[in-house]
Amino acid sequence: MKMKYFELRPSRNVMAVIVTSMSLFYLTGCSSDNDPGNTDIDVPQPELSKASYSVKASDASRIINYTTTDSRADATASFEMPECPTIPADAKNLNETDQWGNKINYNYGTLAAGTYYVATGDKFDGGFNLNSATIYVAGELNVPNLSSSNENTFYVLPGGKLSFGEYVAITPGVTVYNYGTLAANVTVGENARVYSAVDITECNRFGVNSNAEFYSKGSIVADDVRLNGTAIACAFIADKIDIHSTGTIKTSYFKAGNITMNTGYIVLDNNGLIDADELSITNGDTRVTVDGNNAVVAARKFVTNNLSWPKQIFAPEVAMDITDAYLAQQKIAVNDYEFQVSNDDRVAYVPAAGCHGAYPEGTPEPTPEPEITIEKITDIEPLDPDHDHGVISATCITFDGNKAYASYHLRGQGQKGCIEVIEDNGTALKLNSYMISPDYDFNHLIVDNGNIITVGNHAKKGAFIGSLPVDFGASETVREDFSVKELTTDDVITETGKDGNEIKAGYKNAGDGNCVIRQGDHYYVNTYRGYGSLNLDFTKVKGSFRPTGGSSKHIAIANGKAAILSLDTQDNTSSSSTVNMYDAADNMFSNIKQSYSAGIISPVDGKNVVAIDGENVYACLGKGGLVRLNDGKEFHAGADGKVPANGMAIDENYVYAAMGSFVFVLDKNDLTEVTHYHAASKKSANYIALHDGKIYVAFGEDGIQVFKLNKK
Repeated sequence: MKMKYFELRPSRNVMAVIVTSMSLFYLTGCSSDNDPGNTDIDVPQPELSKASYSVKASDASRIINYTTTDSRADATASFEMPECPTIPADAKNLNETDQWGNKINYNYGTLAAGTYYVATGDKFDGGFNLNSATIYVAGELNVPNLSSSNENTFYVLPGGKLSFGEYVAITPGVTVYNYGTLAANVTVGENARVYSAVDITECNRFGVNSNAEFYSKGSIVADDVRLNGTAIACAFIADKIDIHSTGTIKTSYFKAGNITMNTGYIVLDNNGLIDADELSITNGDTRVTVDGNNAVVAARKFVTNNLSWPKQIFAPEVAMDITDAYLAQQKIAVNDYEFQVSNDDRVAYVPAAGCHGAYPEGTPEPTPEPEITIEKITDIEPLDPDHDHGVISATCITFDGNKAYASYHLRGQGQKGCIEVIEDNGTALKLNSYMISPDYDFNHLIVDNGNIITVGNHAKKGAFIGSLPVDFGASETVREDFSVKELTTDDVITETGKDGNEIKAGYKNAGDGNCVIRQGDHYYVNTYRGYGSLNLDFTKVKGSFRPTGGSSKHIAIANGKAAILSLDTQDNTSSSSTVNMYDAADNMFSNIKQSYSAGIISPVDGKNVVAIDGENVYACLGKGGLVRLNDGKEFHAGADGKVPANGMAIDENYVYAAMGSFVFVLDKNDLTEVTHYHAASKKSANYIALHDGKIYVAFGEDGIQVFKLNKK
């Protein structure tokens, strides 16, 4: 028999076939009050078939866990400055001379092991080759060259002054305790240590080399500061500061005309401030964290070589005050950068601290920031499923124990889908493996009885429902245990028989599978043509399919109720929509308990989720915003109020909404905004789910992003 084909939608070249089907759970649809009755005829349903797919180990470089990146246990370590000593009675005076004027204790700089001093009011100028010596500086000591073996110590006493030659580094094994003045040039060399109880303000150049340690209770003021090792101080103030550190740098204040960060782990004290005319980030491995809950980075000119670096460099406690932003040499909008916490509405303010005044200077303390912020904790970049056309997009997330399963499909023409396994080990997320289907798009998925149940679209077969084991493994292999069945509607296809009469040839294809959910002994599904129920073996429950005027989008089940959101028309730009309410156990969808005219949905090809929370019923209507249907409360975002609402999740306190490039947290009582996160990429968040205190968002072409709420 020659069969008739039907074009199902303009966005894909999907044709109808003579198959019987089921519905899908999560993506599209509008429900209709019309009951076509039982139009089932004795036509065989499509067979359950096997489809092959590839399994690959996930690339760990695609995942960034910001809360664990480069964390160091001693990052906030403090130090104890010993009490200022006095010169021991047996110490030898470096200026003591014999009858011929020779400095008898100096021995041309090769001191015998022992204790020495420069007396108050005296000056001494000479290089040293030290071997187990201790030198107390009560006067003035200038050291043009220095070498050492074993452990050697300088004590710079109050009123004393120690300076080194222009190119002299404090050598390995030397420790300096400063209670007076370090002047001219100070370079803490490898495996040397300097401790200071007071400010250091008379330096031209100040440096801390790799594997060197510097600790100060005061501030460092110099023309040029270079930090390559571990350094703790109240402040670093200079014309120019370069940071290329293998250690930890902890401070309350950086102030410079030019600050360059090329790697380094920087810990700002609570209410700390980095203030620069130009701040350049030349390496994405730099980290700026806060020992507290508030700090500010202020830059008149902010430069990086990568738009994604700021979100991994700056901790969520850091508010950014940027005047002009640059990507390398090109000026960009400040909001093109993305951070772990959105800076859109944050106030860049810190009260006066020991090393700096309030920022901004002279501004009264503002109203405290909201006590709740949404912080990005993990980024999972979109995988590349070896496709040769289209753009991969994350569509859905579901959970099974400590594992999350994320689905992907291709944007635009063509079908090729992926399902990836993400594991939560309690401290960070990791990627396990993913499967690639060469022919099937995945729109939605659940985990049921050890299997992933998914719905989507096939280029020739149209809507489908499929099942594969959750443990599909991480070895690179091809498997053939993906069980697939085509979805059809109750609309009969007829064709002309040999006798010229119309005969029944099958059922119209459902077009695209949008959503699947298990209820009792059935799967409920939403499709491009309507919704219905399936038995657990994927056979259709006869007479259950309810056609809709447009795509049936999503189904939610809670409190013994089922809510189904569907479009009313097949208009390709916008459509009115309806939410029909059923008893959850009504797998025939025979009795609509309540029906809501939800509003206009635009665009019609996005995600549109419905949710039940107690007596409340919510719907995401694209540019129509997020609405609570039972009392008419709405939330709209954007300057024109038309940022599209796609997905949502609800807990006991909040509604979490995926809207355009935003993730909003709303007060559940009145749908007012509590806080939000704004992705600089401007990609669209499709789906949002909550699990073990984390907020998972399928961010479309930006892959999977994971957040948490911070409550101050």
